[in-house]
Amino acid sequence: MFKIALRELRYHPQRYIASLVAVMISVAFLQAASVLLGTMTNQTVGQQMIALRNEDVQVKITTEGENPDIKIVEVGQQLEALDGVEAASWVDTRTLAIEGENTTLIRFNILPSSPFLTSKLVSGQWPSQAGEVALSQGALDQLGLKLGDNLPTAVGESSGLKVVGVTDDPTAPGMNSQNGYWLPQQVLSQEGTDYEGTWQLKTTLDARAVQAEVEKLPALASGKFTVKALSQADVIENAQKGAVNNMTKWMAYGFSGIAALVGIIVIANTFTILLTQRRRQIGLLRAIGASGSQLRRSVALEAVLLGIVGSALGIGVGIGVGAIGSAALGVLDWGLAVPLSETLAALLFGVIITLIAAFFPSRKATQVPPLAALQTVPTGDEKRKASVTRGIVCAIVLAAGLALIVMAFRPSAQALLFGVGGCLLAAIALLFAAPIYLPWILKLVGVLVRPFGPTARLAAKNVQRNPRRASATASALMLAIGLIVTLQVGVASSRDSLLDFVKTQAPVDITLIGQVSDNDDQYALESVPGEIRQEVKDIEGVGTEADMSGVLGWTDAKSQFGSIYKEDGKSMVTLVEQPANLSEIIGRPVQALGDMEIMPAFGWDVKPGEKFPVTVGNNTYELTVVSRDGVQWEDSFVSAATLAKLGKPIPDVRSYFKVPDHSKALDMMGALQKVQEHFTYNGIGGSLLISAQLETAFGMILALATALMAVAVLIALVGVANTLSLSVIERTRETGLLRALGMQRSSLRLMLLIEALILGGVGTVVGIAMGTGAAWVGLKSIESMLGEGTRSGFMFSFHLSFDPVYTIGLIAAAIGAAALASVLPGRRAAKVAPVRALAELG
Repeated sequence: MFKIALRELRYHPQRYIASLVAVMISVAFLQAASVLLGTMTNQTVGQQMIALRNEDVQVKITTEGENPDIKIVEVGQQLEALDGVEAASWVDTRTLAIEGENTTLIRFNILPSSPFLTSKLVSGQWPSQAGEVALSQGALDQLGLKLGDNLPTAVGESSGLKVVGVTDDPTAPGMNSQNGYWLPQQVLSQEGTDYEGTWQLKTTLDARAVQAEVEKLPALASGKFTVKALSQADVIENAQKGAVNNMTKWMAYGFSGIAALVGIIVIANTFTILLTQRRRQIGLLRAIGASGSQLRRSVALEAVLLGIVGSALGIGVGIGVGAIGSAALGVLDWGLAVPLSETLAALLFGVIITLIAAFFPSRKATQVPPLAALQTVPTGDEKRKASVTRGIVCAIVLAAGLALIVMAFRPSAQALLFGVGGCLLAAIALLFAAPIYLPWILKLVGVLVRPFGPTARLAAKNVQRNPRRASATASALMLAIGLIVTLQVGVASSRDSLLDFVKTQAPVDITLIGQVSDNDDQYALESVPGEIRQEVKDIEGVGTEADMSGVLGWTDAKSQFGSIYKEDGKSMVTLVEQPANLSEIIGRPVQALGDMEIMPAFGWDVKPGEKFPVTVGNNTYELTVVSRDGVQWEDSFVSAATLAKLGKPIPDVRSYFKVPDHSKALDMMGALQKVQEHFTYNGIGGSLLISAQLETAFGMILALATALMAVAVLIALVGVANTLSLSVIERTRETGLLRALGMQRSSLRLMLLIEALILGGVGTVVGIAMGTGAAWVGLKSIESMLGEGTRSGFMFSFHLSFDPVYTIGLIAAAIGAAALASVLPGRRAAKVAPVRALAELG
């Protein structure tokens, strides 16, 4: 059996190319994710360990209960005096957000003493007094500063720091913090540093001995402390655990699993075709005494050899892709990580998925009796029996899936679980039932292409000739496309539904909100500073403005979200005048308010026609509730006349701005954030800000998911190329006959192109339909789950949306790749001379 397996691989390697490529891509995806995540972990840990690389033992001291009357300096002095300790240095890290050309996170370390200092100066000097810092060149580049400059104001506090040195510390990738150094005095001037702390030691003692000695220090005798000594290996291990988010890791492995699942279908399809071609060979072997188990072991050996070769190639490709990705992200300062255990796991993973894919085709092929196996194709009885069994099983699974989907549409805390389970069962049923319903779809396509001439009709007939093979090929593409569309539609629908919800509940594009001051429990409403209003007005793209007066009141009305400010059991309510141009600001008509009428802000548990009690000063008023259309989250509207009756209005407590063109929302968001940071003002809001953030976040998710899932589509299209290649081999004599009858090489290539487009088109269309349905079920399940715990008046509803760029791009990419998949089989078929083709045995 071993010789038979080797002979098959040696003499018919072209039959295994598609499976080899599918294994290679699946393993490469997994290996690339492992290398990239490992390299990013190394970079993050390396950045954190820059000031700790020369330590032997790290000591952490934390206080329990009341703060003891000791100083950190005393602890350090006594640590250095311990027998076996050569040097001790205090470790402390404070991260500040520094404004500059870009707001940059600086991770300030206490400058360690010389035995521990591993960074080097590129220029300048190390800090020698409070107020001086040394920064990495990457930090200065991001801030747009140079040696000798003062750091701009840190967000939330004044920095007052001068750059006196530039270090050779590597530049941290992305949004990670850059490294900087300052003196201990800079930390001691801040609160919370008289006790507790971390020290790094150069010592001949191990961590356990150090801990025992530290616990005896006189400096710790005046309070209750916990002492924990760690070796450097323990410190590195702890840093590695927190370096990469587990969610990121499992998401990468999850996408690898999806790619592998599509690969399994392609590999299984390949082995099905191979074993069908070898029916006579299998029958002869069975006739001369070979058992089914022997033949299955032979096929398993082919799968193992194929898996080893494909996995080895995939590991090489994955390491290359991981290196390129790491270089693009700038995370190679600490070297490329190729974890041996994960590399071996990837190799084993490739072999296992190949074995799994080959198991069922080999089992089915070797169970055929010898006489039946000597026939070229399965008998009609075999086909009918398999079809009936498949149909019954798939119908049962589909019915179970639909039952779960129905349960998912009912309000329940488990609605999403039901929805996911139902979609999974329905998808399994539809994929395994593909040989039953796809032939009918292929026949319909054949009717549609009939007007395009004899070549198109012949291509349609060729696809219909082996419906089981065509169905298996299309199923892989259906699964890959379906998963991508599920993600695309789910993300696009969530984004658009949330944007519509935000626009409905907060229809004003930009709002400036007057702060509520609290002096000795006396709350007061303040005006929006005029300079902030002016800076927002000056932002390019800002249009119509409305400035409103308001008063501060208190109410007994219930709020669905609670109240930040309460007094004597009453909740604070801000009453502002309804601006005359509110309809222009929000882009739709708004009911004008009459005397003593109110449009309460979203969240107040009152209905139109009810009374809304408001206390302003010493007077209580009852306002009549009208429609809440056009009201912001924070604001309750009354007319100017009503506002004058309630109390003395504070001018300019609100400013609304309309943005006519939302295409520049992201640029405007950056400008608004700069205004917010410049004035340290937290009263900037509105739907534009929220919408821009939502679009950015969902756009990144959509792009990332599509890019990752594209690997699965690539594997599926390898299956299309494989099907065409093997059909060309099977149809060698037929091809020769067509050429002898006058078919041109171009027509032959066109025929295979149309076959590829039919397979790719059917797989894509069915996949889009399945993905859209799964996304819709998922969204409605979430809606049902939210509805279970949502109070009246706060109902959120999803609506189905597509992202035209991604959806059209996906269709174009799939069809284009299917066309490319026909190129090599077409060239091979066209090169065969008619006389030679007619002489082939098939």
